[in-house]
Amino acid sequence: MHYQNRTILPVQGNYGVREVLGGDADIKAWQDFLAAKPEAGIYHDLAWRDIFASLGYRSRMLAAIDATGQIGGVLPLYRVPSLGRRPRLVAVPFRDRGGALFNGPDAFGALVASAGKVAADERAANVVLKTIEPYPAAAVEAAGLARSDYWVHSETDLRQLDADTLLRRLGDKTRNMIRQAEQAGLHVNEVEPHPNLDRWLHVYRKSQHLLGLPAFPGRFFERMLRLLGAGEKAKLFLVNDRDGNTVAASIVFLEKTRVIYGYSASTPLGREARANDLMLFRLLTWSMERGLQRFDMGSDSPLQEGLLFFKRKWLAKQTVIPTYHMGDSPAAPVDSSTGRFAGVRKIVARLPEPVSRLGLTPLIRYFG
Repeated sequence: MHYQNRTILPVQGNYGVREVLGGDADIKAWQDFLAAKPEAGIYHDLAWRDIFASLGYRSRMLAAIDATGQIGGVLPLYRVPSLGRRPRLVAVPFRDRGGALFNGPDAFGALVASAGKVAADERAANVVLKTIEPYPAAAVEAAGLARSDYWVHSETDLRQLDADTLLRRLGDKTRNMIRQAEQAGLHVNEVEPHPNLDRWLHVYRKSQHLLGLPAFPGRFFERMLRLLGAGEKAKLFLVNDRDGNTVAASIVFLEKTRVIYGYSASTPLGREARANDLMLFRLLTWSMERGLQRFDMGSDSPLQEGLLFFKRKWLAKQTVIPTYHMGDSPAAPVDSSTGRFAGVRKIVARLPEPVSRLGLTPLIRYFG
């Protein structure tokens, strides 16, 4: 098979590692490998090269190739700049997974060794690999990776649930919140992603501003919904009131057996009317109706006790997940829930929304 690529390392063990640059054959080989791996996730998809490019990130897409020319592992890396420090290579920025995907320890070792060479070429301080499932301990040790545990992952098992069972297990308080949203005239709709981009951005920007947090630029979501939505890998849901105003919205990603609750936002009116509770209930039942097995609510700081409680009430099981790195010890996790961010968030929330967006959105690329 021909690859339009650069060789990173000569053959190591059973694998050589090449950087896939593009071309139809390259893209098909990469995507075919993902399709054949049950554990492959949405963040391994090559579409993210273009999505993260909207933030100015340069990608280095590594493929472990065996002697027959077949892919035995992939590792998408993104060069994330840092304020006052050398850049990092991250798989993948802003999300809780997307690191190495491999057939065995030889492929894993070849990919990690090649990542180290790429880091040297990029003058990067370290390589950060994210995953929700621990890598094999022996392979980690052989590759010289260090592990840290911090973020808390939440996921609901849908396999033994239907809508009636879910409602019963949620309890009286949550059922009342769902009814409150319905009585307020709120309704949830799956909508075509791209034509409704402005509705999403309006609610998302307002929500981020009220939280005192920077918002991703519109082009980030435009590419996400266009590229992943076209392949039915991303869905947009809106919660509208009786007058058609959008008061909450969510973007979910679809994998083989899992739904990922990727991004969610709501206005003050939506929160007051319990739009988030109605949204979660409808998304869970929508997922069950399609035979999906798991509803993944992502990962959060252990300090976000209220958010973690909110996810537990939707029957989510919570586990601490690992992050692996090589090179310099990474800085402490960028956790906006810590006390050092509290004052800044209050100031940002008081600023006019266009002012805070103009000042903070360009900085978000440093926090991948």
